[in-house]
Amino acid sequence: MRNFLLFITVIGAMLLAACGGNDETAVDSTVETNEEQATGDPATENETGTETEGGEEAAPAEEEVSEVVVDDANVTITYQGTTTQEDEIFGQTASIKFQVVNKLGNSIEVQSRELSTDNVMVDETLIAYSETVAAGKTANTSLEISEYEGYDFPTFNENIELTLIVMNGDTWETIAEYPVSISIK
Repeated sequence: MRNFLLFITVIGAMLLAACGGNDETAVDSTVETNEEQATGDPATENETGTETEGGEEAAPAEEEVSEVVVDDANVTITYQGTTTQEDEIFGQTASIKFQVVNKLGNSIEVQSRELSTDNVMVDETLIAYSETVAAGKTANTSLEISEYEGYDFPTFNENIELTLIVMNGDTWETIAEYPVSISIK
């Protein structure tokens, strides 16, 4: 029954993300970033250094984030940033992005437990994350947090802490549990 509810939650989160608005903002973290420097006429560059047509101010580009949070014989998991969106109908959503590299000879299932942001626990009702990664493959995944009435939507100002669970995709036996802590600037 719990797997069925998780499946419904994941599908609902995908539908919410697909119907969401374009008000996406990135949450910066204290990891290495790749910043491109704009080259061109200084008269057409804005304060963020991004070139615009006709000297108009453009929104700053989302910073690329890449922090390896797990690396062992089983998997490599890289945190790739957090974005939040606001939608008039569906409310706020947040996506915590990971890249998962399966180093094993069988498929794995990656899930999360005990998620907190800014040292406050996030209710599991708001979270959708269960990703299957085939043997020897890489998956770009997204842990989704959706706003629901009656639950507090988290803030992303200081840190994100969670436990990532890696399970055998065939037997559902736990292979390993990884406590992860990510600092946000």
